[in-house]
Amino acid sequence: MTQNTQKHFVETVEEYIIEHRLILPGERVLVACSGGLDSTALLDILRALAERLKIALGVIHLDHGQHASSNKALGHVRSRCQRWKLPFFGQIASGQVLPPGSSEARLRKERYRCFLETATQNAYQRVALGHTQTDQVETILMRILRGTSVGGLAGIPVKRAEMYIRPLLECTRSDLVDYLKSRRLRCIQDPTNKSEHFLRNRIRHDILPTIRREVNPSVDKAILRLSRAAIRDSDLLDQMAATLHPDLSGKRQASILLQRLTNLHDSVMARVVLRMLLSIGSPGVNLEQAHLERLIEALRQEPENPDWAMDLPGGIVAGVGNESFFIRHGQPETFKAYKTTVCGPGQVILKDGTRLIFSVVNGFDFERLSANQVFFDMNCVNFPLVVRSFMPGDRLKSFGDSKTRKLSRILMDAKIPRHLRNQVPLVEKDGIILWVAGLRRSDSAIVPPSCKNILAIELVPGDLSLH
Repeated sequence: MTQNTQKHFVETVEEYIIEHRLILPGERVLVACSGGLDSTALLDILRALAERLKIALGVIHLDHGQHASSNKALGHVRSRCQRWKLPFFGQIASGQVLPPGSSEARLRKERYRCFLETATQNAYQRVALGHTQTDQVETILMRILRGTSVGGLAGIPVKRAEMYIRPLLECTRSDLVDYLKSRRLRCIQDPTNKSEHFLRNRIRHDILPTIRREVNPSVDKAILRLSRAAIRDSDLLDQMAATLHPDLSGKRQASILLQRLTNLHDSVMARVVLRMLLSIGSPGVNLEQAHLERLIEALRQEPENPDWAMDLPGGIVAGVGNESFFIRHGQPETFKAYKTTVCGPGQVILKDGTRLIFSVVNGFDFERLSANQVFFDMNCVNFPLVVRSFMPGDRLKSFGDSKTRKLSRILMDAKIPRHLRNQVPLVEKDGIILWVAGLRRSDSAIVPPSCKNILAIELVPGDLSLH
């Protein structure tokens, strides 16, 4: 790279910064620098532009402690900042926070925590990151392999939460190699960048080179075209989803009338769900396409139980209750285990107000049967009975099934999240579950047509629903 080419390259980055309003005059910018190729080039380019952009720079380096030589990178970046007279913030992660062999997700989470804390404490408005166009291609391919949505295909955003900016997102890694050579700047190679433990490294060193060599030499351009198309579609879906405003219950729960949601196309519905996640502080990037599809399928179904809930990654619970769809961050208190003996006709009132009414009748109308009422032949089943909560290991042989099934699986299929399973009452006789109230009847004590001695059990839901 000649001096003129080098100057043109820096000016191109400057134009990109101005076009996307990544940095405004007078702002303080914290540059995340690992000492590697990308971040070293970023730091040098921003240093060259600092006076023209009228910005002040600082540098942060986090030593992840993942290998024996990691402290060399810390010393290298510190020395360079001293020579360039730039404020330097170096931090070392403890082995308890980041034990050796930590996952990419864990490393990234700690890195961003460190960036946010340092920027906030030292009044930096922006944190500049060294992601490149090459990183963009790798990220999109990695998301495709893991399973992603249109939003995931959009790739790495040029700006996130207004604080995190990526000025080099249209520069290739080879551009930066040439730039550093022309500037005669040395960088530190992180040994973990070659580890096959990380999927990104396998994509970088094996999968993409193989595709370029044997399938499509222009695969990078093809992936970037896909990303641009996804961004256009994603923007449209966002605009359509933005017209629906969910109700927020504090900062931990969002809800919307079910009818408003189910009238939407599945693609818009999925985007509304993601926006609801963001509204309660849970980025949708943690929700894979498979989870979204499962949730949309559940919303499209007409379940026997109109109120349901399911567990999602990151401690999220989503479901339907009171004719609304809700998403909640974090789990409420789990219902405590209970056990009550029923000695005769009457009712049992549970903690949430749910009632189980036991009576003896001499007949019933088959056409008026519902999920909340069951009947048993009292010649086979009689008092005393037990009403209790779910216990691990419970099994049920449902009416019409040829074998028993784990009750945990039945509750999961019914979209009852784990923390609410104790809320579902079970009726038991001599250790055999007769009824999972409101969900499944066992094949025990089927009432024959001529029977006149019948046990009727009715479930009356309480004021507290399953959400």
